Amino acid sequence: PVLLAGFTGAGALFASSTGVADLGGGRAVVAVGALGEQRAFLFERDAAAGTWAKHELSVGSSYLENPQGFGRSVGVGPKSVAVGSDVKKVFMYTKDIVGLVDRTYAMPL
Repeated sequence: PVLLAGFTGAGALFASSTGVADLGGGRAVVAVGALGEQRAFLFERDAAAGTWAKHELSVGSSYLENPQGFGRSVGVGPKSVAVGSDVKKVFMYTKDIVGLVDRTYAMPL
């Protein structure tokens, strides 16, 4: 088991949404939403070191802060992460595509 905790305050609803992708060879990525703080995280496992790297996801410069409900839902795949919100948008983060995709900006991981 892996303990991913201590990244948010009390009442943040950390892990209110989660997504896991097994990349094979001991590598994995886990997306975690913290709806109470409108935050989302991506954890990447380095198989060689046996450690987890944490990346906090945000919507970038187009908003002053993450929108209402950011982190309500998350999905993760080998090269991309989706984070849902209450503003009728899904925020995409990817390792390959950067720029305008179907009128929604994809942000690099």
